[in-house]
Amino acid sequence: NVALILTALNLKGPAKILGVVTMPSVSTILSGYVFKTASPYMAYMIPAIWIGNFLLIYSYKLLFVRDSDKKEYALKLTRITDKSEITRPVYSTDSFDYTYSWFKGTIDTDKIPDGDYKIYVTSETDEYMSKSLVTNKVLRNQISEYKGSKYVLTRNNYFDNDLPLELIVRTEKIGNKNATSYYNQYNQYRKLEFTNNKLRIMGNSYSYGMDLSKSKNVERKIIFENINTFEKYTYDLGYIDNGMYQVGNTLNDNFDKTRAWFDKTIDISKLKVGTYAIYITNKSNIEDYGELNELLLRDLSTVKTTINSKEYSFSVNKDKRYRIELTVK
Repeated sequence: NVALILTALNLKGPAKILGVVTMPSVSTILSGYVFKTASPYMAYMIPAIWIGNFLLIYSYKLLFVRDSDKKEYALKLTRITDKSEITRPVYSTDSFDYTYSWFKGTIDTDKIPDGDYKIYVTSETDEYMSKSLVTNKVLRNQISEYKGSKYVLTRNNYFDNDLPLELIVRTEKIGNKNATSYYNQYNQYRKLEFTNNKLRIMGNSYSYGMDLSKSKNVERKIIFENINTFEKYTYDLGYIDNGMYQVGNTLNDNFDKTRAWFDKTIDISKLKVGTYAIYITNKSNIEDYGELNELLLRDLSTVKTTINSKEYSFSVNKDKRYRIELTVK
């Protein structure tokens, strides 16, 4: 059974799999004849055993691919063979029958290492293999976050043309999100500079449905997370009431965004050597967080300094949702 499960997770194609499916029962028969313990009825059971083994191997799998190193983690899904569980038919555009192409499963993300993941569904028969990216293009109901032994955030990546549904898995929480999952938090800087060995950042941060009016107590923080170790450094950003211009009008959520603006100078001299992704968290009537991105493609090569013999510099990672990264070396 262990061999069959490992085969389902790792091997591809009928030639490699056939031996794993058939050899256990064949070896049992042969050893029975050699040691005179075989029953003639055992031979009648072999076809059923083989079919059962093939059903175990040719099942659906959910494949998590980590953004940072492309490592893959597979979890087994169950193919639905009870027609009463199928919510709508799958129509065929060729000669194949796709009636039972449905699957279901309860996924234990606690077993997945920390990281940002794209999700795929894979399925195999004895001749074919498919791999499909998981998306929510039709905006079906989607939870924003959940917690097992780890914290998991769902994110629709609108920077990618394929619009993948992504999971952010962390042992230590980055922030809270009870804002709608259909929108990602909007973060933008207007000034990013080093002054007297400290970092000054001015900009705005807000989400759909977030009340950032002057009557609201707004809590805002900036987090520098090491992209390899996931160690975090958190600083208070606060808010200002005299932003450069009005933001959030295009959201049409009927909430004032006056306190979307911030202007803060922070001491980041204690950051260890490494590369950091930058997150901003907000708490008002709802909570949300997201990466600091650079969609205007402004040049950050001049935003650099040396503090306590360590070099600090910023860059834009176009392959990671245009997020701004801080490198300390």
